[in-house]
Amino acid sequence: MMTEPTIDSSVTLTAGEVRLGRFVARERRESNRFAGFPDRTHSRDMSSYEVDLVGVFGEMAFCKLFNIYWDGNGEPRLSVDDDGDCTIRAYGFDLRCDVKTTEWETGRLLLPRYTDKPAIKIYGLMTCTFPTLVYRGLMLSEDLVSCPLMDLGGSMVHAAEQSELTTARHCIESIGIPVGVG
Repeated sequence: MMTEPTIDSSVTLTAGEVRLGRFVARERRESNRFAGFPDRTHSRDMSSYEVDLVGVFGEMAFCKLFNIYWDGNGEPRLSVDDDGDCTIRAYGFDLRCDVKTTEWETGRLLLPRYTDKPAIKIYGLMTCTFPTLVYRGLMLSEDLVSCPLMDLGGSMVHAAEQSELTTARHCIESIGIPVGVG
């Protein structure tokens, strides 16, 4: 049975992981531009590359904490084809997860209103104070799209506070599937 990391667990990326993350972020940026995909990243303080870099670091750190494979995909994907970043194998269930990352320590889990990703069952939030990242918790996709919309620089996003995030165990139990004591 998996050992689930506790909320607020931190992980520091190694120098090699940082180099790999920079490479993958550049590849994603270039492949998306080459494919003609629009840039949907939003930040007052960071370039699109920096936003991608923080996202890659978050994915890497999340997978490291959960002891699961990170594929480091740098290939372009349309939003509707996005099946998330990793699979959490928890308590006998496989949940496709999309990891969101913010540089704000108290940042929210954000999801654009236009998002329709049926393969993704759960969202995770990491916060980044480079090179250390902190796991803030999970939320079922159906719960996240039920969160109120807020205007984020002209884009409407669903926003969940960190206090609303929980564990994989709680997410599975909240959909009515009892998890055995183990």
